[in-house]
Amino acid sequence: ANIARYAEQFGKPITEIPTCVSLARYPLRSIPESPSQKTVLGWIGTTSNLRYLEHCATALRRLARERDFQLLIVAPQREALDAIDLTGVSIRFEQWSPKTEIQHLQQMDIGLMPLADDQEWTKYKAATKLVQYLASGIAAVASPVGVNAEILKGNQAGLAAVTQEDWFECLRLLIDDPALRRRLAQTGRSLVESRYCIEANLSLLESVLCGPAK
Repeated sequence: ANIARYAEQFGKPITEIPTCVSLARYPLRSIPESPSQKTVLGWIGTTSNLRYLEHCATALRRLARERDFQLLIVAPQREALDAIDLTGVSIRFEQWSPKTEIQHLQQMDIGLMPLADDQEWTKYKAATKLVQYLASGIAAVASPVGVNAEILKGNQAGLAAVTQEDWFECLRLLIDDPALRRRLAQTGRSLVESRYCIEANLSLLESVLCGPAK
C-alpha cells in the first residue's frame, strides 16, 4: 500500500499485487488440541534483519522469567543475534536453508515479526515472514508497520504489538491460550488463501503482463 501510494505521483497505471507465497509449498501445520511440549516462539529471516529483535528483546527476557518457552531463530548467520541481550531466554539457532525452511517453520507455535517504526525503510518492507507464518498456520505477533498494519487490522489474523509491554502481553496471552493460537492460525491461513498466495494473484499478474483475456 505504501509503495502504491509512492508510485501514484508518477501518474502511471498501478496494479497492486501483494507479497505472495505458494500454498503448495506451505502446508498447514498440524496443531495439537492439547500441547504437551513447551511453546516455541519463532523468527525467520535474513541476517541483516535480526537486529529488529531488539524491539521485543526486553519483553522476551521478562517473559522468560514467567513462562517456559523456546525461541527458535532461523537465519543464515547468528552473529547479529549475539549482539542482542536475550539473557535468560532459551534460544535454538538453525541455519537457514531452502531445504529445511518449511520444516523449521512447522515447528513454531508463535511467529515474531518486530520492526522499527521510526525508519523510512521499514514502511516499505514486504511482510514476507508474516505471510509465511500465516500460510503455515502459525499464530503471529508483529509490529504494525507498513503493510503489516493492513494484515493485522483488527487483530483477526495476528496480534499487533508496538511497545515492549505490548509484546510481553501478546506473547504471554498466546502462550497461555492455545485455543486462541488455533483461531488466529485458521484466520491467518484463510487470509493468505484469499489474498497473499500466488494462486489467488496469478490471473491478475497475467492480465498485467499479457493484457485482459479476449
